[in-house]
Amino acid sequence: MIKIAVPDNQIYSPLLENAEEAAKKFNVQLIKTSEKQCRDLLLNNSVDAILGSPLAYGLGTKEADFRIINGPTFAIDGYSPFLNVFIKPNLKTIESFAIPNTDDFSSIVAEMVLSERYGIELEMTSVKNIDSATIENFDAVFHYTDTDLTPNSMNLTEDWTDTFDTCLPLAFWICRAEEHPENIENIVKEFAAQDLIKEEDIFDENDEEMQYGREGKIFWAWNQKIEDDLSDILELLFMRGYISEVGKVKILGEEPPTLDE
Repeated sequence: MIKIAVPDNQIYSPLLENAEEAAKKFNVQLIKTSEKQCRDLLLNNSVDAILGSPLAYGLGTKEADFRIINGPTFAIDGYSPFLNVFIKPNLKTIESFAIPNTDDFSSIVAEMVLSERYGIELEMTSVKNIDSATIENFDAVFHYTDTDLTPNSMNLTEDWTDTFDTCLPLAFWICRAEEHPENIENIVKEFAAQDLIKEEDIFDENDEEMQYGREGKIFWAWNQKIEDDLSDILELLFMRGYISEVGKVKILGEEPPTLDE
C-alpha cells in the first residue's frame, strides 16, 4: 500500500479536495497529521510522499535524496489573504507573539520577515486555538486567514516578496528518489480540485478602490519561477540555521543539475 502524509491545515484544501476519493482509487493510506510529523515521516522513510514545505525539502539534503513532484503546488507571489499577523494598535515594538505551531514553516516565514524587514527578534509562543483571549494577551497574533482580523493585519506573503524578492512556496509534493510509486504524479494530481488553475491573480478585497495597489498571484502548479526561487530560499534557510546543507532543487523524472550548473 502507498502511504502519503499531508498536513492537517485548511489552507491546503485546494490541493487535497479529492484526496479521500483518490486514496481509495489508488490504494493509498492517507495520513493527516502535523506539518512536522509529515516531514519526519518522509525523513524516516515511513511514507512514500508528503505535501511539504521548503523546510521539509531542505532537511532532506543531508539525510536523504528527495525529489519534488512536478504537479499541484501552493506558492504565493506578493499579497494574499494568507499568513497574516494581527498587531495591537499603538505599539512601539512587538514583544510577544502567538502562533498556532512554532514547528510549522509559517513560523519561520514570520520570524524571517520580522527580523529582516522590521528588525524585530523575539521568541514565538505556540497557541493552538487563537481566540479573543490570545489577542488580549499578546502583542501580535498570527492567523492563516481570519476575515475578522485581516483588515488590521500585516500580510506576511506580501512582506516576504518585498523583502527577499522571491515568491513563497508553502506546499508542494515531495518523495524520495528511490522506491517512489511509479504513478505518484497521477495520484497527487487527482488529489487536487479538478478545476484548479495554474495561476490565480489576487487583489486586496478590503481595498475596494485599489488605492494601495495590493495585489499578488497564487501559483497552483509547479513552474520555473518557483524552482528558481526555491534555490534562493534554501540559501536563506541555511544562513538562518534551519538546514545544515544547501542542496540542488531536484525534480522527479529529470536529471539532477551538475556541479557546473
